[in-house]
Amino acid sequence: MVVAPLPDATTSGRVVTILLSMMILFAGVFQTPIALQGFWIFMYRVSPMMYLVGGVAVSGLSGDPIVCSHAELAVFQPPTGETCGAYMQPYLEQAALGTLLSPDATASCPYCPLAYVDQVLARSD
Repeated sequence: MVVAPLPDATTSGRVVTILLSMMILFAGVFQTPIALQGFWIFMYRVSPMMYLVGGVAVSGLSGDPIVCSHAELAVFQPPTGETCGAYMQPYLEQAALGTLLSPDATASCPYCPLAYVDQVLARSD
């Protein structure tokens, strides 16, 4: 509807490209709403791509497990003579959201702080 009154296909294509680029920029993929201010938060809410990306992300990713890279792992040393699993057992039973990767190890215990994509999606707007 926006490009219908334009004189030719080239101009219409350029206008559509600019509009689509703006919608993608304000879809929350490249920029989170917390980082936006004033008028730009309005643009974020008005962009139909924000709702499309949000729906696709929730539908397509919900329930999937997270596999942490080595850079994302929290590595800690358990007390001498204890395994990682025995040391972390009280924490894992009470509040842990993540995954202990080597419960039988006695040194350098890798812990991934997240287990499922739902935990990441719950943080987004």
